[in-house]
Amino acid sequence: MHLSFLDKELCRRLSQSAHAIIGHHVLVTDINGIVLGSDDPTRVGTLHEASRTVLSTGKYAYHDHNAANSLSGTRPGMTIPLRIDGRIVGTIGITGNPENISQYAMLIQQLAQTFFDFQAKQRSAQYDDYEKLSLLHDLTSENLSDHIDLIYERAYKLGFDFNLPRVVLRVEMTPNISEEQNTRNWLSRRVMEKMTQLFNDPQDFICVQNSTEIVAMPLFSESGTSLLTICEKAQRLIDAFSGECRVFHVGIGTIVNQLQEFIGSYQDANMILRVLHLRRIPYGYLTTGDIFLEKMALSLDDAVCEHVSSTLLDKIEKDEDREQLLEMITCWCHTHFNFAKTAEALHIHKSTLVYRFQRAKDKFQLNLYDFDTVMALFLVHLRNQLHIKN
Repeated sequence: MHLSFLDKELCRRLSQSAHAIIGHHVLVTDINGIVLGSDDPTRVGTLHEASRTVLSTGKYAYHDHNAANSLSGTRPGMTIPLRIDGRIVGTIGITGNPENISQYAMLIQQLAQTFFDFQAKQRSAQYDDYEKLSLLHDLTSENLSDHIDLIYERAYKLGFDFNLPRVVLRVEMTPNISEEQNTRNWLSRRVMEKMTQLFNDPQDFICVQNSTEIVAMPLFSESGTSLLTICEKAQRLIDAFSGECRVFHVGIGTIVNQLQEFIGSYQDANMILRVLHLRRIPYGYLTTGDIFLEKMALSLDDAVCEHVSSTLLDKIEKDEDREQLLEMITCWCHTHFNFAKTAEALHIHKSTLVYRFQRAKDKFQLNLYDFDTVMALFLVHLRNQLHIKN
């Protein structure tokens, strides 16, 4: 284990925990005998000379008052070697009568091993998280095609085979209680843990992109993890956290069979998150099969959209009640032109909706039962909204 593994904070915590358990002063030194942690802060940074012999021999050493007085920074007690993976990386000093404290040597060594094993796992997990995030950044880069081989190699080192078919998921969440960074980080960690439980194949790639977004690429197979299975897991994830969030969305992109297809699936998942916002759905998931209309709106010819805007939409956009009218048109189309459902979606009485329909006809010569006109307005307005979100 590399020397830098013995960081001061961990050594401080180890010495304080050991002191609390055995009731004797405890210190931890580095490979040079310099105190890194102690329950007595004044000893940190000083030389514990007794450690040098222990470091060179690898054996316990006892020092009574006479021996301690002859060694710099040393008190009566014992010093034991600190080994990580069989290699001496420092020492642990325990103050007290050697006869009384020798019984604690094994206990302290086991405590130290527990501390350092825990930190090793933490550092390994942090390293993997960093590498995954870096890999995700490369996957979403416009220059993806320039370093395909390098990405495959980096993925392989992390244990992922990107030649296997996958589906791209993007999860977006907003906590109920607070917008503070700590709250968002805590929530994202818990969502990440839940996703790891749901998508538990070793090949399921999951990465925290930021404190409110997580990206996953679970395996896909017709006979195993199908799109239906992924949708079911997405719903279970939403159900688990909807009570803690104002917003919890999952965008499920297209199937990816090779790295070059990742960006398209990632962008589809991103568009789905925007669509969920536009449809005012607080909790839910959609797949690419649910956003054909939005994709169609984005592919409309510019000249055609400009004509519709100048003929129909511009008059509405200049009106003070434009947001109310456009929302009514949107709900009217989303409910498949169902009058009762439109009133319900707008949270208004049916008689109020009748009034608004008539007002649209009187003020803009807009007949909301004219399918062609309404759909043209809806698609151009939807296109404008999607471009704004971009």
